[in-house]
Amino acid sequence: REGNIKMASVFRDTYLMSRTQEGEEIISKANSAYYRGGPLGAVNMLNENFDLAITDYVVVNFWGLANIIDLLGGIRLTVTETEMDELNYYMYEQNLFGGTEYIPLEEYGDSVLLTGDQATAFCRLRSVNFVSPEDGITYNDDYGRAARQRYTLTELIKQTRELGVLKLMLIADDLFKANDGEKKFIQTSLDMKELIKWFAFGYDMNMA
Repeated sequence: REGNIKMASVFRDTYLMSRTQEGEEIISKANSAYYRGGPLGAVNMLNENFDLAITDYVVVNFWGLANIIDLLGGIRLTVTETEMDELNYYMYEQNLFGGTEYIPLEEYGDSVLLTGDQATAFCRLRSVNFVSPEDGITYNDDYGRAARQRYTLTELIKQTRELGVLKLMLIADDLFKANDGEKKFIQTSLDMKELIKWFAFGYDMNMA
């Protein structure tokens, strides 16, 4: 309605009301709602605690984020030397778990080109302070991790627009073809027609 995309973070350790599969109300960490009830469990928790009316969802896991970024040719981010060292450690762990090739990041500074795997590891960092290139504020711990995630997603949207809508539609087609079988990395309540509609709307929206 306002022509904006609004982004918010809910910290996984926040104690909120959620429900068991039998409908019993319990107070537990936010991420446990997804563990117990999947995407709908998380949506219901957000709706009940924050007076929202979310009706649809798109869930992207680690490998989904990495795949999206790789299909776009990587992402340019500001990375400090400490962040570079730490994300290489996180990435090594990711590769062991996912059975993918370990390619360490060897450059830091402004506008460093990261692969999908490297950017995903960057998003997971919480033991290194994050100085936001957007507002200059220093964020620590889980606040730093959430701020890194918002920064990465904001840059991802900004940089994908430079490719043009036709190129992005072709990339989206490749992405959803790859999202199949045991290695499925995106879950959504929307069908392909609805996704394409929201994709077209989102292309012209601003980040708020």
